[in-house]
Amino acid sequence: MKTKRIIVVFIIWGLVMLLSKWFASEMYQMFTPFLLIIPLGFLFFLTIGLGVWAIIVLIKRIKVERFQATLPLIIFVCFISVYLFASFTLPKVKIEHALHVENREIVVKAIQNNEYTDDGIGNIELPFNRRFLSCDGEVYVYQNDEQGIVIGFWSFRGLLMNPYQSVIYTSYAEPPTTSTLRCGELYEIEKLGENWYWVVAY
Repeated sequence: MKTKRIIVVFIIWGLVMLLSKWFASEMYQMFTPFLLIIPLGFLFFLTIGLGVWAIIVLIKRIKVERFQATLPLIIFVCFISVYLFASFTLPKVKIEHALHVENREIVVKAIQNNEYTDDGIGNIELPFNRRFLSCDGEVYVYQNDEQGIVIGFWSFRGLLMNPYQSVIYTSYAEPPTTSTLRCGELYEIEKLGENWYWVVAY
C-alpha cells in the first residue's frame, strides 16, 4: 500500500478514536459497561496493530521516502497523546449546553408547571423529542416547590458506585450544594450560565 493511503488510514483511525472519547457517555448508556468492552476492545487491539504497522513502515521506507515514511508514526503518536491527555468532558458539556439551553429551560418550566410527572422518587422520562437533552433521556427533580426548583440533566450516569455528572438548573442564587443534591461529595462544579451549573458528584 502506498504511504499516502496508509496516512489516510491512520487519520481515519485517529478521528474514530477521538469520536469514541467525545461520545463516551452515550456509548456507556447504549452498550452498558459490560457490552462496552467489545467496541473498546476492538479499538484497543486495532490501535496496537496500527502502532506496530507505523513502526514497520518507518523501518522499511525511511531510506527511500524519508520524511513521508515517518508521517504514520507521527500521526499515531499525536492522536494517542490527545486521546490520553486531553479532556473532552467539560468542553463537550459547554458546547451541548449552549446548543440546548433553550430546550432545557422549556423542560424546567414544564416541570415547574407539573406538566411532567415523576416516578415517585424524582426521575422523569422526557418525551421522545426532548430525550437528547439528557444522556439517558431522563432528568432528576431534586426540588420543585414554593421555595425553589432544582433539576438535573444527566451528562453521565454511571453505576451506583461511580460518580455522576449532571447539568443542574437551580432557581437559587447560590451554586448547588451536597445537601441540595443529596449527595456525599461534590468533586467538581462549573458555572455554565445564570442558574446553570455542571457538577461531578457522588
